[in-house]
Amino acid sequence: MNSLFSIFLIFITLLTGCTKTQKDVFIAISPAEAKIKAGSTITLVFITRNTEIILPDKVSGKYSRINNTIQWTLPDTPGTYEFTIKASMDLNKTATAVITAINADFPEKVMRVGVFGGSIASLPESETAKTIWERGLNISVTSEGASGKGFSSRTNPYSIPVQIANSPMYDIYILWASTNDMGTNSPIGVIGIDDPETQSGGMLNSIELIRQININALILLFTSLPRFDNEELLNMLHEYVLGQIVFCEEYQIPYLDQYSKSLFNWENYTEFYMPDNIHLTDAGYAYIAYRQLDFIREQLLRSIE
Repeated sequence: MNSLFSIFLIFITLLTGCTKTQKDVFIAISPAEAKIKAGSTITLVFITRNTEIILPDKVSGKYSRINNTIQWTLPDTPGTYEFTIKASMDLNKTATAVITAINADFPEKVMRVGVFGGSIASLPESETAKTIWERGLNISVTSEGASGKGFSSRTNPYSIPVQIANSPMYDIYILWASTNDMGTNSPIGVIGIDDPETQSGGMLNSIELIRQININALILLFTSLPRFDNEELLNMLHEYVLGQIVFCEEYQIPYLDQYSKSLFNWENYTEFYMPDNIHLTDAGYAYIAYRQLDFIREQLLRSIE
């Protein structure tokens, strides 16, 4: 009798454990939707918890997997294509990327891109990401950023508006937000108020300067990346990032939310950050470069449709 009872307990334990495992399974793929040129390659990033993934047996075009990314080359024929992955621990859980391939062509001339910001946008290691952008697109990238600088005039000399005013004309302006506005205790500011000491006022000055220099320029913004030197500062930075996002939505500036979607977290940041836990290594830049590349490509395509 005891033996039968023990077997019963083991069975219940296994059953409970299995249910819990399936309940805790999570799977996601990004971007969930995107638009790219037919025949080009897009990078898909997947996130999982308590499971491995099962890749599709058949998919239009060709793909390869590198760690938690998938390089998917779409067919040359325009259309809408899907890439679906499944959770091995729960086959009912899937994640799908729906990619629209279009006929749009990139401009024949090499687009000139200026990158403005602080050290995160200008460190020598950042060339790792910029080289990946150049290889993936018909662009030439120049770093105009400087260490310690942000949008606020409190980061002078050579804050981002000053960088823009003293640089040559570009076809594409990438404003790469740093943590320096927060570091200098610059207020986030109020949208539409031209106060150069605030983050919002500096962003407004930057946009107005660019439009004076080149009314046809494509303006893009990368939000601040997370920092892991201090949890309290990380939470404070989130407020500055929200300010960046609200500004971009108000002024219709396409933005890449690197704070929330960079995939850096407290569990993996040591693989990608320098010992100061603020700046990226070459590996860190390589890790986010393809997501940045996809974003730039998508905005370029939208601008020429």
